[in-house]
Amino acid sequence: MALLMGALFCATDRKGRHSGCHQVLGPQRPGHIEVSAVETEDAAVFRVRDTGRGIAEEDMDKLFQPFRRAGLQDVPGEGMGPAFVRMLLHRLGGRIECHSQPGVGTTFSFLLPRMS
Repeated sequence: MALLMGALFCATDRKGRHSGCHQVLGPQRPGHIEVSAVETEDAAVFRVRDTGRGIAEEDMDKLFQPFRRAGLQDVPGEGMGPAFVRMLLHRLGGRIECHSQPGVGTTFSFLLPRMS
């Protein structure tokens, strides 16, 4: 699970520094990140919600495409985080969704089925 969460938000580089959280929140965007999980009979559902800048509706189609980035290009990145997470979840039989509102924040929800 840490791999999935890290790829979404808080990946750490080789020197132990966080390299992804600044894309969601930072000195210019103070806020809150909330992580929750619910277990059902056949799956686990995880939610990561932030009060960051949000993603515009017209950028949502880019979000999970490799090497595509949404919104302002004011932070470093290659556009691979969400695409990687979606591919990994797909291989595990899961899925990911994103709901966002500019100026309010974003919620990523992902589902992993129980292993049989």
